Amino acid sequence: MRMKYLVPLALSLFLRVCHAQPNAPQAQKDLKEKETSCTSRGTEAMWSQRAVDISVVTRDGSRDLRICSPDGAIAVVIKDDAWWVESGGRKFSLNKKKSYLGDHASLGWSPDNRTFYITQSDGYSTGYATNLYRFERERILSLFNVTGTILKNFEKRHRCWDNSPNIAGLAWINNGQQLMVVAEVPPIGMCDQMEYFAAYGIVMSTGRIVARYSPKMLMEQQQAVLGPRLTSNFKYMRPDQKDTLP
Repeated sequence: MRMKYLVPLALSLFLRVCHAQPNAPQAQKDLKEKETSCTSRGTEAMWSQRAVDISVVTRDGSRDLRICSPDGAIAVVIKDDAWWVESGGRKFSLNKKKSYLGDHASLGWSPDNRTFYITQSDGYSTGYATNLYRFERERILSLFNVTGTILKNFEKRHRCWDNSPNIAGLAWINNGQQLMVVAEVPPIGMCDQMEYFAAYGIVMSTGRIVARYSPKMLMEQQQAVLGPRLTSNFKYMRPDQKDTLP
């Protein structure tokens, strides 16, 4: 009689233990997939088809995105109005001011899997700026002031009163050794050259401008890269503006 009750009891205890301890390989797999999972809006960004749209699209302003590097090892995480980097299950962030993300934004990873740019603004028409970052040795490094470099050059010939031009990342070229950046005169009526745009090629190792592109050159050489805002601007641009270098 004693054995009759001991066998079911032992079996019950065995099943409880098995149920309480998850499959270790599966748990590790689930964690890895969570760390490397990536999301995107699935739509082209306003400025560049090579960038990922990370703008707010909900009424409450919420965002919850993970944009991974090309090799999937690093993720830029966007949560509402802030961003940070995750790698190896760890979180890395800048201070609150530098981690702030405007409502309208896009992100572009370099082919080197470490460098990326963020273009952002709180307004739809004006105020776009671009910042460059590199994740290296478990740190987020802010690189040279690409917005300041382009502003200083572009405004020599294309200034609009007190309205700064929009500066946006466009495409990584030469396997990430250079970044093509576009500048646009804001689309507001007080600007004589409203919606004129042009681009610059900047060497990443020095931060220097090494190339300039007129709107026509961009349409001929980089049409597959230009986002809907730029292609629309070109459509309604005056013929003389299309050939004008910045």
